[in-house]
Amino acid sequence: MKQEEALEQIRLIREMMQKASHRFLFSPWQWIEWGILIIIGYLATNWLQNHGQPNHIIILWIFIFIVGAALESYIWMVAARRRGIEPFNAFIVKLWAVAFAIMTMSIILSFIFIDLRQALYIPGLWLMTMGVVMVTFFILAERKDLLLFGAAQMVGGILAVSLLLEHSLLVGAVFFGIGALIHGIYSLLKMKHL
Repeated sequence: MKQEEALEQIRLIREMMQKASHRFLFSPWQWIEWGILIIIGYLATNWLQNHGQPNHIIILWIFIFIVGAALESYIWMVAARRRGIEPFNAFIVKLWAVAFAIMTMSIILSFIFIDLRQALYIPGLWLMTMGVVMVTFFILAERKDLLLFGAAQMVGGILAVSLLLEHSLLVGAVFFGIGALIHGIYSLLKMKHL
């Protein structure tokens, strides 16, 4: 095989892999679902704080993350089935294993912050964590939209643990909740044009 033909084959394979990872890595509905859940969680947390029930906030967020993970898994499986893609192919399993490894430290630190009565640091911690996960997905799956979303999450996380610590939950709702909702709607519109 000539060098030009080999380079063309490599380019075609790379293009095919990029399209596959772009179309399967996330469904727009996963972004929309998380955006809605985070915004609901923020509003419910404010309601609980204003009505003197701060002890229920941890239970609320555990419930939100369980519901979110279950909905995300369902949406992911339906999207995979509809596209005829194996949902547990090696590439996807590696991506989620890396994401879980990154999130494990934040899970542990969240409980430590709760125990130390420093829960205001948790939204910033999770924004930075999700930012790192999205940038990692960008590196592994070459998704430019994930780089932008990840960078926004990291900026929000830094603001939430520093200048805007007193408003860290609001920062989390804006950067992750509204950000995910906008990203999901953008992805949905972009997908319809492909």
